[in-house]
Amino acid sequence: MAELRALQTTLERDGARDAAYDIPYATIHVGRLSGGRALNIVPDRAELEFELRYLAADDPERLRADIAAAAERARGGGPEIALSRIAAYP
Repeated sequence: MAELRALQTTLERDGARDAAYDIPYATIHVGRLSGGRALNIVPDRAELEFELRYLAADDPERLRADIAAAAERARGGGPEIALSRIAAYP
């Protein structure tokens, strides 16, 4: 989640702009983070669901590659992180 937040900061600072929107740059929103079955058990997996909303001027595949790179940095040699696209829209 911290890596996604850092990427969001970069998009806000350096990303494409469109003044037609209240938030004029691409956004990454973490909507759900879950894992484990009980407080005193280390979970064997966790799930983080996020949404990327980009502008027409953005390259969605480049943004997806940036997210994949962020996931790899977060992994840091630890457990696997798998990215799955649930939906896409123009």
